Amino acid sequence: YSFCTLLERNVGLRLQMEDIGSVMSEGSWRRSGMVAVSLQRSPERSLAQLKTLIAALKTRNEDTRQDLTTKIKCVVEELKKGSPDEFSRLMQEVNQTIFKLVQEEPVDLWAGIGAIGALLDVVDPTAAQLAQLGNYTRLALRNADKSTVVAAARTLGRLAKKGGVLTAEHIEREAKKALETLSEKDVRDIKLYTAVLVVKELALNVPALFFPYVEKCIKPIWTAIRDSNIHVREAGCAALKAFLNILSTHAESHVNASWYSYVWEQCKNGLKARDSSLNHGALLCVGDVFHNTGPFLYDRFPETYRAVIGLRDNSNIIVRLAVLRAIPTLAWYARADFRILFLPDTLQYLYGAVKRDNKDERIAALSALAELSAAVGSNAWKPHCNAALQAVKSVIERKSKFPPEALPTYAILASLTPPEIEKEIADFIDPLYAGGVSYQLAEALDTLLVTFPALKHKIQSKLLDALSKALTGQSHTSSTDTSPPRFEDIHRALRILRTFDFHPRDLSSFVRDCIIRFLDDESPIVRKEAALTCAAIVVPQKRPAAAPCPWSASDRSKTRSRSPSMHVQPPKAIAKMNDTALDWSKDAATTRGHKGILVGEVVERLLSIAVADPDPQIRLAIFSSLDGRFANHLTTVDSLRFLFMSTNDEEFEIRMLVTGIVAKLAPLNPSHVLPYIRKQLLQLLTQLEHSVDYHTQNESLRLLTILIRSAPQVMSTYTQSIIDIIKLRMNELMSDSDVAVSLFDTISATAEAVGEHMSQYLHSFLPLIINVLKGRSSAPKLDAALMALGSSG
Repeated sequence: YSFCTLLERNVGLRLQMEDIGSVMSEGSWRRSGMVAVSLQRSPERSLAQLKTLIAALKTRNEDTRQDLTTKIKCVVEELKKGSPDEFSRLMQEVNQTIFKLVQEEPVDLWAGIGAIGALLDVVDPTAAQLAQLGNYTRLALRNADKSTVVAAARTLGRLAKKGGVLTAEHIEREAKKALETLSEKDVRDIKLYTAVLVVKELALNVPALFFPYVEKCIKPIWTAIRDSNIHVREAGCAALKAFLNILSTHAESHVNASWYSYVWEQCKNGLKARDSSLNHGALLCVGDVFHNTGPFLYDRFPETYRAVIGLRDNSNIIVRLAVLRAIPTLAWYARADFRILFLPDTLQYLYGAVKRDNKDERIAALSALAELSAAVGSNAWKPHCNAALQAVKSVIERKSKFPPEALPTYAILASLTPPEIEKEIADFIDPLYAGGVSYQLAEALDTLLVTFPALKHKIQSKLLDALSKALTGQSHTSSTDTSPPRFEDIHRALRILRTFDFHPRDLSSFVRDCIIRFLDDESPIVRKEAALTCAAIVVPQKRPAAAPCPWSASDRSKTRSRSPSMHVQPPKAIAKMNDTALDWSKDAATTRGHKGILVGEVVERLLSIAVADPDPQIRLAIFSSLDGRFANHLTTVDSLRFLFMSTNDEEFEIRMLVTGIVAKLAPLNPSHVLPYIRKQLLQLLTQLEHSVDYHTQNESLRLLTILIRSAPQVMSTYTQSIIDIIKLRMNELMSDSDVAVSLFDTISATAEAVGEHMSQYLHSFLPLIINVLKGRSSAPKLDAALMALGSSG
């Protein structure tokens, strides 16, 4: 207490943050090398911080909102550590804060909706709380701001999925209200937009409950699909797609047939209309109509495709883009007919479209060309592969602005060419770098690497040289300085470096010379990427032959728009600990030789960062990456010292992960690890025996489960002690749902560790498990009880 007081009074460490800037910088003092001290704040101070974070959600910057949302979840998790009554009281105050926000200006309302979404991720609200949040969300739906309405409708759908607030009666009210709006004449844009979004989210989130209203919505939804506003049309088409999905799984076939015919007739009329809004709405829907109706519309395919391709020269760019996006979908639907009737003419159209000046149109044409090559099949594509490849090459070679979007398409088309043109492909590798290092370039090179193994050395050398320039400002093969690296280039280069296949090259020296320096970068994004890259390439994992390219089109589009999320999923990381120690360390790198020394230096540096870095997501990412490949280096005395320190990390998920790593190392270095495991076990059993706090009980059980599953042979000798403590506190532990789930997980882990010997203890747990299975418990509790019964049997 005196040390914490000294920090607060003399060093100036404030426990209560007054503004969002100080909230974001909390914990930065840890980077000075000081030992982490967990400072417990009072619930009232945490509540004040939570209100500050919620108010800051009014920002429209998506990266900042995601960062704030993550911090809100952390504070709520901290509040959950108190008693249930205290937490319920604090959440009621939070609800009042949200209520005030949703009644204010649009910018405050935007913050309120964001807060509801964040709370739904970490809190399981009661029926009364769900009702409150549902009422607040409906208030937001009356707003005139489109982005706010979109967020509010999405939140309403999540609340419906949670249950409680939107029972069948509430869904009926919302559906009828939306239907009335859709049926009105001359309805305003925002009112129509809101109604469409509501029915779409209900259909997506509660399809079984919304099914009775699907047939009532199909005809009115065309009011939105024909609307002059593009956002309303897109929302209407998304709603229609959800309706068709529900019909295909819930309705009778004769009912489907009548509605399929109606929808197709509407699409046909829209395609033939002279209004670009009607054309665009029909084009958006036609792909989903054919995709969801199976063979029902097969006979109508030629007529539909002719109508679609007839709009390719429309004066409206939106219509032309929709045509390009519809072509691959229709080609996949009727591949044989498309190859015979439409392939040559369609290709000629696409060859011209990829050369157009409009970037969006060019991207859509390139994407359509790549998808079409897969849709028609390799045999049908052979006569056209060279012409298609030359068309894309002409786009890349243009002297105007370099089109990076053409690179993945070029690589896909090149992979379909005959082997005899390999030299031509090799000669064209250098022009691919004209636009610099990009995710599109990495995707293209990855495809070429798989298709043309003989070009591996050239592809890897050229890319490694380009990445070195991006990271250090100089070439990997020479010391000639160029320009200093930029943040965007560093981040992109690190991510490509750790995901691209450089096997069988040894890049450990490259890690030491070029990458380790970024572990001390000011940017947490760069520090995290540098840490993950070091772990990934100093001892590379074997990449499966069928592994998908990490630079898929969907991933690439997300990456262009914003930086990758800093969040690391703890369950996936902790799941690694369930393997046996032998399997976990079977591919461990050696500690001998020059390579072993380099790996040891990198591991020690990563561990020091994992202990001292102020960002918990970076610490978690580092420990998640230190898997069995580094087992031999983690068993050294210095490495174990870092690991033992991190078992007391302020973040519970990190404590769980590190505890599992330490337990895995027991067979490799028993003299140092076993005493620490015994100490941990005794501490956990003592907490279980004497603690009355639900949060402490839950954490103790989860850590105990990790210990048992990570070192079953070691922990099996303490089975009697574990069982005795569980039996002593069993009835008290069952009073909280989360603790009960953790208790059953511990029983399952113990049963798996001792095997058939668990039968002698089964009589102590069986009545309890049966009572849970017979009662009205939550789904996680029932699943955990069932797993415990299966493991014990």
